[in-house]
Amino acid sequence: MPSFTWAIEMEFSGVGAGWTSVKADVLRAAPVSWGYGINGAGPLDRIAGTGQLTFVLDNSTANSAATLGYYSPDHASVRSGFAIGIRCRLTATYSGTTYYKFIGTLESITPEAGARGARVVYCTVLDWMDEAAKQKTANIATQVDKRPDEIIGAIVANMTRQPISTSYAAGQLEYPYALDTAEDESSAAMTELAKAVYSDVGYLYVKGDTSAGGVLRFEDRRVRQAATTVLTTLTVQHGLSIGHSRAGVYNRVKVSINPRRVDAAATTVLYQYDAAQLLTIGPSETVTIIGQYRDPDQRAQRVGGVDLVTPVAYTDYAFGTGVGDTGMTASLSVSATSGGNSVILELTNSGTVSGFVTLLQVRGRGLYAYDPVTLQTTDSTSRTTYGEFVLSIDLPHEPRQHVAQSVADTMLARHKDARAHETRVTIVGNYSDALMTAALAREPGDLVAVTESVTGLSADQYFINGVSYQIDGGNILTASWVLAPDYDAATVFILDTSALDGAHVLGW
Repeated sequence: MPSFTWAIEMEFSGVGAGWTSVKADVLRAAPVSWGYGINGAGPLDRIAGTGQLTFVLDNSTANSAATLGYYSPDHASVRSGFAIGIRCRLTATYSGTTYYKFIGTLESITPEAGARGARVVYCTVLDWMDEAAKQKTANIATQVDKRPDEIIGAIVANMTRQPISTSYAAGQLEYPYALDTAEDESSAAMTELAKAVYSDVGYLYVKGDTSAGGVLRFEDRRVRQAATTVLTTLTVQHGLSIGHSRAGVYNRVKVSINPRRVDAAATTVLYQYDAAQLLTIGPSETVTIIGQYRDPDQRAQRVGGVDLVTPVAYTDYAFGTGVGDTGMTASLSVSATSGGNSVILELTNSGTVSGFVTLLQVRGRGLYAYDPVTLQTTDSTSRTTYGEFVLSIDLPHEPRQHVAQSVADTMLARHKDARAHETRVTIVGNYSDALMTAALAREPGDLVAVTESVTGLSADQYFINGVSYQIDGGNILTASWVLAPDYDAATVFILDTSALDGAHVLGW
């Protein structure tokens, strides 16, 4: 019966200052549980949710420091460096290989109160996807003629906390404009990442590895189509769940594209401050304004912008003693940092007296995304057999009709017939060397094959979308995988077959 070793480690001295194991204080009576990746296998399950690790620490005098309150943040004897926000990771070692299975931020610490109580602390750690869910996009410039991986890279580069590492497949197509619809003051990075992923019909998730873990992985739409190497073959005796229902059937597919209308010249006033508000700037004072781009013909409507013009004195800004006065303009300097649909303006008064901003505007070319186009394809035989089920897909950055038609045709071919739509497999690593290796080595995005006699699976191929794990007190490792069918292993997805022949293939 194979066994493995594991550790939970924390960076008590800060990022990069070394990892310290707390395994000696992890209570074995409570399971250590974690999971990450995409928790579904439907056509719209393409971006991971927040991964989570949970465990319980001994907060009594029986812990490694023999100190009551050692893991209570408000206790006088709290362990140095133990606090919300530090990084934590879980590693597992088997047969000479160390697998970095989870890394994230200590999100919550919940001590159980009472001197006569359990004297334990419940800990929750969240992976990098939580950073993307919480942080705003923060004024990233409109991306022009960029691939999805480049757009994702721009969003990630703007994050305060970076993933441990990244692995981006190069997308096949460039999008004329992206991030112009991100509302910088409210759009989460996760929202904009999802737009890039869905525009490409790709996948985005965090995965572990044998180096440091926490890899942010983007698969463009062709990665799984090109995959041919099965990394693990399982013959399952139990722990397999296959869901068959009409919920996996889609026989009317609608795909929306979002072409932009672009101003011909960089002369449109995209932002204009209401000078009647009389913004006051004192001597040697700097005031920062975030200006939202607006359609000059519909001021209530937000728009995107590109090619912003550097503000020009007297034309774009003025400074004076009151409404309409420009006499102090020479004392005012204005710098502008453009985002997708807003601009950060820093106004500095270098003079010796206070004044009022009497004119302030920003010019550029507006981007207008008012007229989405929806294409549709249906299968009458499937509708007669199963009833009508509609799949709606939005490609936020994609403007091309032939690409949308290709996506619609491909999705219809994949989902018009009933098949297992929810497949999960659970394995206990301690049963064999092969299972332990599979449990630890396999990650989201890996291609596996499953055989099971009762359900009739015979080396059926699947991609792992998401994973979850549990270590029980007897050092028993249980791993569960969310499996997505390898659609492109079927002949219907070979480009020379009639189902995908024609001009639409080029766009896909």
